[in-house]
Amino acid sequence: MSSFRSAIKTLRQRERARCNLYEFADQTVLRKIPRRVEAPHHKVVCGALQRHIEDPTAGILVLLLPPGAGKTIFTSHILPSWVLGREPGARVLLITNSLPLAENSGRAVRGILGTKTYEHIFDSTVSVGSSAAGSFSTTNGGTVFAAGAGGAVLGRRASLVICDDLVSGWDEANSPTQMEKLWESLTANILTRLVPGGKLVLIMQRLAHADPAGKLLERKALGTGGRRIDVVRLPMLCDDPEHDLMGRAEGEPLWPEYFSKGMLLDAMADDLKWKTMYQLKPPATTGDWCAATDIEDTPTPKRVIGNPDWNVMIGVDVAHTVAGGDATVFAVMAMNRRTAALHFMELYREHVDGAQACEELLDMITTWQPGWIGIDDDTGSRGFVSHLRTRAFARGVTLPVEALPMGGKSKELRAGALRAKIKGGLVHLDRTQPWAQSVLREFTGFPYLTGSAVDDIVDAVALVARKTSLMAARVLPAAPVDRTRLHYSDMCLDELHDDALARMAGRGQRML
Repeated sequence: MSSFRSAIKTLRQRERARCNLYEFADQTVLRKIPRRVEAPHHKVVCGALQRHIEDPTAGILVLLLPPGAGKTIFTSHILPSWVLGREPGARVLLITNSLPLAENSGRAVRGILGTKTYEHIFDSTVSVGSSAAGSFSTTNGGTVFAAGAGGAVLGRRASLVICDDLVSGWDEANSPTQMEKLWESLTANILTRLVPGGKLVLIMQRLAHADPAGKLLERKALGTGGRRIDVVRLPMLCDDPEHDLMGRAEGEPLWPEYFSKGMLLDAMADDLKWKTMYQLKPPATTGDWCAATDIEDTPTPKRVIGNPDWNVMIGVDVAHTVAGGDATVFAVMAMNRRTAALHFMELYREHVDGAQACEELLDMITTWQPGWIGIDDDTGSRGFVSHLRTRAFARGVTLPVEALPMGGKSKELRAGALRAKIKGGLVHLDRTQPWAQSVLREFTGFPYLTGSAVDDIVDAVALVARKTSLMAARVLPAAPVDRTRLHYSDMCLDELHDDALARMAGRGQRML
């Protein structure tokens, strides 16, 4: 009788594991963890994953969890193993930011499939001869393929795609170019691998406003795209009791048995990382300093060179090292003398040495004939200005340059005049320009961006804004135009401006 009861119990355990993802996780993985600490949010995660798999109308699940919360083990290891057992012939793609990490997940799945417990639950295991971590099959016809985010998956079709932390780190997350490439890879490469009715699970900790999770959240909010997008967000401390999936009160932690008070205090020490990685709300989305809607979207002004209604100004931010994260930026701004509004005319942003930067700036000065050029009066910029004056004299270029002290080390304080203009609707940008999105990303992310996309553009434009604020109501001097030296006549001003616009477009293409 006891053996019969034992057999019945075993069969019931087997059936529970087949029908319930968390029960499967418990029987195959969790029980083997020494000194296991129970985590209520793991049941919430498993419930969300199971509903996603079982719902025929589901398309994309965005799962947002802070670091250390167990998102990889449940989503990239346990979930595909469960699906491969439940669905004969299932085809799974495991994708992460690098091939070695993706293969680690593949190796973990192989390990689960190779256990006696798994074989007992699903009557399936790894096929004989499938020894690779990144590509193997099961005895019930399933397949697993692992790839890096930028890797080729052409020719691979999948019923389940799992994308685990596609972004490698801060530098990549805050590089507009890299984020665009990653988004293109996700939408044009990865999503197209899904068979009809296939599912995608994206698991991440947030790193930037424009990371893949952020763009999917934006698409969900706008109601665009063919696939339904569901979101599970579990921040370290509850910040929305009404919608918290665990029913937590305001400020209640996610996993107090594991994340000690000391660990939380250490994480809070870095405000940016705390808000972004742990609370899953990148500060750049708040628009506290600048929102995209604060920047007026207007066409680029025509005929500003030599026009008494406009004063052309250039803000200069020089990178002191070529290999560093900062770039050299020249921002050409046209100030309307009647309204004091600033219009973006051209933007140069490149990683170049000081000598090349001088020549590029002199070319820009020759083209735009600015009435004022501003550069931060700091030690690193003084050598650049000295060399610039020497080269300007040699080339016969008028150089109305001013070293302008910005004052203070606080980014926000240095850019205070610029923010005042932005909030007053006095900063205008033509969003059709090829470099416009770079401006918007940096302005809306300031002062929180890190890595290769920091505050170079803000610093350059802030110089112009500070100059205009210091001059107040005074009329700026007319822009000097030496037509004898430049061989330009009054009849050529339109051509001169057209040439400037052509250069601007070329620079924009290189910058992006």
